[in-house]
Amino acid sequence: FDAPDVRIDNVYYEVADVPDTGMERFFSGELDVYSDIPRELAGELLRTAPRAMRVYPTLTVDYLVFNTTKPPFDDPRVREALALAIDSQRLVEKALDGGEIPARRFLPDGLANLREPARPAREGPYPVPRPVSAEENRDRAMEILTNIGLGARDAWGAGTPIRLILHFNGGETHQKVAEAVAAMWERVGVRADLYSTDYAVHYGDLGAADFEVARAGWIADYNDPAAFLLLFRSTTEKFNYGRFSDPEFDRLMALAERQPPEARPTILYLSLIHISEPTRLRRI
Repeated sequence: FDAPDVRIDNVYYEVADVPDTGMERFFSGELDVYSDIPRELAGELLRTAPRAMRVYPTLTVDYLVFNTTKPPFDDPRVREALALAIDSQRLVEKALDGGEIPARRFLPDGLANLREPARPAREGPYPVPRPVSAEENRDRAMEILTNIGLGARDAWGAGTPIRLILHFNGGETHQKVAEAVAAMWERVGVRADLYSTDYAVHYGDLGAADFEVARAGWIADYNDPAAFLLLFRSTTEKFNYGRFSDPEFDRLMALAERQPPEARPTILYLSLIHISEPTRLRRI
């Protein structure tokens, strides 16, 4: 309404060092907008103050990273099985409470500059993939681990169950997620011991590849798949925490950098698909 004449003369930006203080100032009317909401309070505010609380998708992903330099996580079948055992939908519903969206893949939905290659019409119609249930994924995970001798011990003592340490930075939300993931892995015969440290120590360990499996998060600096996919280039030493390396993926990413704007989204899509194949990398 009357958009040309609606304007704000001044914007005053204040820093609240303590989130609780910032929220108190907002609800007392001292601040018009406040964004630094503690993650563990987001769900409660959505229920108790729905007119004040707004949640919007961001270019952010939380994920688990495997240290591919340490057995058995150097085996892509193990990484696939552990990824399949996690029910992302249940994780969001039970362990999180702030309007989070389950990740269908490593890249957030709605990202710009990503395009699936066109399929020849003469080869269609193409079948719509059948949704796979969490139970089917869990059964598949158990099958994979059993086939490579890392499943739960059976009545005859066969199998060498995996025992791992799951690293995460402290906080109530991260603790809940780690506990939920550990419970899901336990259902496929994998025991996860939890190891929590503060933010600086945690990411120091990740940068030094001093972990087995760890929680990590990434916020893109710009709206483009490359802002996420760069994490898996072998040349990205600082943020490629798991030391993942795949020559074909590196080739595709280098090729995307040399493409004209109209061709680049397709090459980036092929890069994503390449690392998303079960034999390489599985997003959790």
